[in-house]
Amino acid sequence: MDRGCSNCGDQRIIVFTATNKEKLGSAFLRERGIDVHIHMPYCTPDAFEILASNYLSITTHKLFSEIKESILQTEVTPGEVAEQLLGCGSVNKVLETLVEFLAAKKGKAQEA
Repeated sequence: MDRGCSNCGDQRIIVFTATNKEKLGSAFLRERGIDVHIHMPYCTPDAFEILASNYLSITTHKLFSEIKESILQTEVTPGEVAEQLLGCGSVNKVLETLVEFLAAKKGKAQEA
């Protein structure tokens, strides 16, 4: 579990992240343990389009269909997709790298 902490005077915000809520101890889940639970789902095709627009300033590309289909078949987080979109090179190269990343991730999941 990761924990981030910000401290400003008497106010504190502590952020915990976990991939499996059921594995957390009961002290975290009881009342006054953690005040807010935010579910952060895997990336969706719509989320990918927003990320591509924000990171690459594009709204369509010949690889979009292939990428969206791969996203539907692969458990990938928006953060993982965004990390790939930060790659260097042309838009084509960045999206080709994302296609390769999604294929590798899907392959690893099938092996497991």
